[in-house]
Amino acid sequence: MPAAPKRIFAPYLEDSLLKLGIKPVAQWSNGNMGHEYLKEELKDVPKLDFSGGLPSPEVVMSYNPDLIILHTETYAANGAYEKYAKIAPTYVFKNASGDVEKSLGTLGELLGKSAEADQALQAYQQKVKEAKEKLDQAVGGKKVAIIRFAAKGVSLMGGNYLCGYVVHKQLGIGISELVGQENSANVSMEVLPELDADYIFIINAYGQGTQSIKEMTESPIWKSIPAVKEGHVYEVSDEYWLGSGLIAYEKIIDDTVRLLVQ
Repeated sequence: MPAAPKRIFAPYLEDSLLKLGIKPVAQWSNGNMGHEYLKEELKDVPKLDFSGGLPSPEVVMSYNPDLIILHTETYAANGAYEKYAKIAPTYVFKNASGDVEKSLGTLGELLGKSAEADQALQAYQQKVKEAKEKLDQAVGGKKVAIIRFAAKGVSLMGGNYLCGYVVHKQLGIGISELVGQENSANVSMEVLPELDADYIFIINAYGQGTQSIKEMTESPIWKSIPAVKEGHVYEVSDEYWLGSGLIAYEKIIDDTVRLLVQ
């Protein structure tokens, strides 16, 4: 690995790179959509479309990276690692989104930014602690359901990763029995009456859930859910609620405190 790499290509790790004060040579995008919540910070960084799969080695080479970091093993599969490693030293995470804090520490080591990583992690842990204290007082013992409406269907997000991890594991807010320890659980009209949650957060994933949100929320079954009757349903931003990194997580914490601490 290079001692002090300057030109980093690390698609889907933009949030963590920015936390360390680094701008990559190119940014991940889906079509023309990058990470919308980071668009201001990344406005000068060219977008690379991943919707059709990984960019070719030729395209990556055109950005002249001196370090390539792949955020998941699936990005390295089918010979991609071997091709990219010929361009520049290439590091592969098993799954950087699985434990964002640990990933940030690893990035700090790779990029000679360990002090910045430690500082960011300490500030984040302090933020979690303060938010948790407020939430324990306001909604201690209550449960939140995070429902994701996507092109592939409707699911309840579990507490093992992304926003579910932040809300349930870090902030300690109760989770529905319908998802329990699982990563996610399908939500259908049939199971709605069993939804044991005092608050519901709705995520419209990439705008692809608009129709299913309309169908579900207009149904009599939905309207009979206690949380709905209480007016405890909030639509939150898919931009960072589906994001992976401390910038996204901090925004999720801010939303959760704002919505639940009256």
